[in-house]
Amino acid sequence: MATYQFIRIQGFPRGNNRSKKGSTLNSVVSEGRRVPNFSRHVERPDIRITPVDRRFSSVVEYQTWIERRMETAKIPMVVKGETHYRGLRSDAIAIGTVIVSLPSLTPPNS
Repeated sequence: MATYQFIRIQGFPRGNNRSKKGSTLNSVVSEGRRVPNFSRHVERPDIRITPVDRRFSSVVEYQTWIERRMETAKIPMVVKGETHYRGLRSDAIAIGTVIVSLPSLTPPNS
C-alpha cells in the first residue's frame, strides 16, 4: 500500500464559525480537540496538542487568550502627520498550523 509524504503550512483567522474563506481559529482548535462536528474525517482520536506556552492549562484557554489579545490590539497608522489607531482586521491570521504526513512504514537504513 502506497503512502505519501507532505508538509502543509497554513494560517487561519480568528472566529467561531467557518467563514466563506474556510476554517477559522475555532474550527482548527475544535478539530484538534476532536469535537465531533469538526473531526468526522479523522479515524484515530489519539493526537495530543500542546500549546507552545506552558502557562495555559488547556488549548481552549490558549484560544481564548489569542482571541482577546487580537480583539484589543491596535495598529498605529500615520495619516497626514497624525497617528491614529485601528483594530486588527477580523480576518487577520490568528494561528498557524504545520501538518506533516510521513509514510506508515519506513524502510530500514541500508
